[in-house]
Amino acid sequence: MLSRQPRLNPPRTKKRQAVAVPQSWLMTDARLGSAIPHIAAHMPPRSAIIIRPYAMGGHGDAAMLRSIRHVARAKRHLLLLADSSNQPSLWAYDGCHLGRFGSNARRGSGFLSIAVHNPKQAMAARRMRANAVLISPVWPTRSHPEAKPLGLRGLVRLAAMARCPAIALGGVDQPSFILARRHGAHGWAGIDAWMQGADRAPARGAPV
Repeated sequence: MLSRQPRLNPPRTKKRQAVAVPQSWLMTDARLGSAIPHIAAHMPPRSAIIIRPYAMGGHGDAAMLRSIRHVARAKRHLLLLADSSNQPSLWAYDGCHLGRFGSNARRGSGFLSIAVHNPKQAMAARRMRANAVLISPVWPTRSHPEAKPLGLRGLVRLAAMARCPAIALGGVDQPSFILARRHGAHGWAGIDAWMQGADRAPARGAPV
């Protein structure tokens, strides 16, 4: 009687898991003051918030960060910590955002977004396999009035070089994102566009 041979299954190739990239992004800033948790609460679910403690002035204390994290978890937002190379741990965040390139910049675990202003940074983001790039400034912006806008052509070019979802930043809001999306933008990010949320709650899906 022949013994039954065990079935040999072919080895499974490890696939890179697809990561959902949000469409609406908030950059924390001192201009938003203490309204950041309120704004986060009225963003569309599963949006993204980039916490920039260095840009929040007196509003970047531990109590404020805890409040933002509480709202973000309730709304299932993606929560990223900017320029976290000096942070001992990212346990309270879903990943990090590189807004300032340095010699020690490297790919860590979790979601990675990278600020891109020029071709060199776009290629660096590609090498680091960023999950998303924030391309700016697409249009004139109050945050950096001295910066020359990239325009839609610049957005298209840098997005193609980075080879990952592009988030349009700089003079962008929900209405103008419609135009940016026609030129390859996956989503949009802003500061000023969310500031009216400091005074009243927006309709769902509208910029605050």
